[in-house]
Amino acid sequence: MEGRADDYQALIVPREPEAVQTAALRALAAARGPAVGRFVLSVWPTLTPGARTAAVDLLLADPARHLATDLRSARLDRDLATLQRGTDTRP
Repeated sequence: MEGRADDYQALIVPREPEAVQTAALRALAAARGPAVGRFVLSVWPTLTPGARTAAVDLLLADPARHLATDLRSARLDRDLATLQRGTDTRP
């Protein structure tokens, strides 16, 4: 899965359509361990709302990804609240 994970990660970039990014995130969910979680947190600011929903699912799918300090550092608390409200207040 590690080689494939790199291929999927390469698709999670702003130039790719949201559907491609979402599919890549769903495929990455099969990988286990914190490395995938750290990658997702690193690209979080660039994700669209739909891709963020897939990213949240990925982060919650594996207990090894539940890194509270990393989640806070990526400002997910605020962004998750935005997702729950269905609005995006980012400039």
